[in-house]
Amino acid sequence: PDLVDPADAEVGRRPLALANADRATVAVYLPVGGSARLRARPAGSRVRWFDPRSGELTPADGGDGDAPTFAAPGGGDERPFDW
Repeated sequence: PDLVDPADAEVGRRPLALANADRATVAVYLPVGGSARLRARPAGSRVRWFDPRSGELTPADGGDGDAPTFAAPGGGDERPFDW
């Protein structure tokens, strides 16, 4: 099953997700920023943003409940919303 709810976005703008077999690690890519709603979040999990430009991990705000929604932070430079 899908890891994120399908977005009402055209192809190329939808969130994409992948996970390991037990879903202990999930990665969501937001090609143009925006937000993604996870279909399920394991209890006690930790959610962080990874900035590929700097290599930094920062805590993700929000995400309460069993199916949390996370909105990408704004970026900078020439690709500000590529998360």
